[in-house]
Amino acid sequence: MVLSYLLFSYYYFKGWWYSGIGTMLILCFAYLLWRQDYLVRVGLKINCRILVFSLLLTLILSVAGYLLMNIVAQRNEVIIHYSDFRNYIHDLFYTLNEEIILGAVLLGLVKQICKKLHPSVFPHDPIIAKGSV
Repeated sequence: MVLSYLLFSYYYFKGWWYSGIGTMLILCFAYLLWRQDYLVRVGLKINCRILVFSLLLTLILSVAGYLLMNIVAQRNEVIIHYSDFRNYIHDLFYTLNEEIILGAVLLGLVKQICKKLHPSVFPHDPIIAKGSV
């Protein structure tokens, strides 16, 4: 999983889809490692309502940021040259890969290492409570 992240996320190569391939490989390897718990372990088990709210908030903040950049640029007589949409798609998958590997999986490993601590450190953690770590 880590090699998929390192090889397919960091470099743009000449194809914007490489980070998307990295995401698919990370999810496939996570499934092979953890089978039924893989969505929990990679941090993608999300309530549908929270997902819709997050996407809506992201859209609103993106539009607000775009409008604010244009206002500031016009007042300061600056021209903003936006990149190709493929760069943004690459960045989207790159960020997702980073959140999966550095966020969910790495924190899960830290929890696994620290599971011998007092139960008050990680109360109500479904992975540790189940004993599947």
